[in-house]
Amino acid sequence: MKDLSYLPNGYDGLKIVKSMHGIITAEFNKHMEYDVLVLPRRLKGDYNGVAQKLSDYIELSQQESDEFTLETFTDILPHLGLTQDQQLAATQIKMDLLQTEDHAPYLFIEGTQYGREEGFSDWHYDDANDEIGMMTRILCSYNRPSTEFLKLCDAIPEGNHHYRQKPNTQHWSAQTQDVTRHRLYVDHGQELNGTVHRRPNTTQTNVPGLLLNA
Repeated sequence: MKDLSYLPNGYDGLKIVKSMHGIITAEFNKHMEYDVLVLPRRLKGDYNGVAQKLSDYIELSQQESDEFTLETFTDILPHLGLTQDQQLAATQIKMDLLQTEDHAPYLFIEGTQYGREEGFSDWHYDDANDEIGMMTRILCSYNRPSTEFLKLCDAIPEGNHHYRQKPNTQHWSAQTQDVTRHRLYVDHGQELNGTVHRRPNTTQTNVPGLLLNA
């Protein structure tokens, strides 16, 4: 069983779930006491290897997109020459894409500047889209440090959806391979989501990142 000591006890708005089913079927509305769900997990397989081979494939094939749906990811797997451990990782990714299919998931291949892209390494919130029913976001970083979360009451607005953390307040971070689902911002005259988030500032690495986004 995974050690959960990295998750803060009694942190308002955080709820731990035990399965992907708990992530994808949860209700998010203003009456819920949680703003972020987290599924702690430790996966088997070589995710760094999959990330590198996907990145090489994009470069060699001159593919314009660095995003893969379940269909496009499945189609290219036979061409990657995956090892047994990489096939194990790819099977898990396909399962995650399939289980989250109602949330329009895609696998995103990130470059070597993970956590340093302008805007994403600052505390911020994402807009919801009422027209397409996108009210939450599901994330999983398979081989890099994962998303950090901060309660909105502990954040100071700086304009354009960006915030800075108040002194002497606590934020928390999911771990690599955890799945999170958080509430998006809805402009109905009030902020219904109770958190902002950011990518962690990490040291530069030459291994591309694998991120599930739904």
